[in-house]
Amino acid sequence: MSLKATLSLADPGMLDPVQHGLRLLIDDAQGLRYTDLTLPPNPQPFGDPGWQATSTGWKFRGKGRITSVKIKRAASAPGELIMAMRGKDIVSGVPPAANLPLKVTAVLDPPYATTGLCAEIGFPGPPGINPSCRERGSSVTCH
Repeated sequence: MSLKATLSLADPGMLDPVQHGLRLLIDDAQGLRYTDLTLPPNPQPFGDPGWQATSTGWKFRGKGRITSVKIKRAASAPGELIMAMRGKDIVSGVPPAANLPLKVTAVLDPPYATTGLCAEIGFPGPPGINPSCRERGSSVTCH
């Protein structure tokens, strides 16, 4: 899995994944949940490098299902962040085409976004109209 998205937050000044971690949720159009993963704040279990603050945001490296995350502040727009994420075996099962599109929720103050630091990434379009999802055999691709 790879995901790249622009997130808009009301108050990104409160964001600190090093202290709070990140939770990733993936649901289909019927409300069925395919993913619920949390990257804990530092220190990381199992000797993973974990979260690091950078000059433009934060990055994460790990050995689990989510292997890397980069979150950086968008220079052109206050309140916007660019998030890129990579992982393996993130989604349990393949949603049937009838259950598309998918919705990705990034919770940046896990577990419940009590401070409002969360964003939803939707893929509402029909296949071929971006952003959308398409079933391809045993996988689903969303752009």
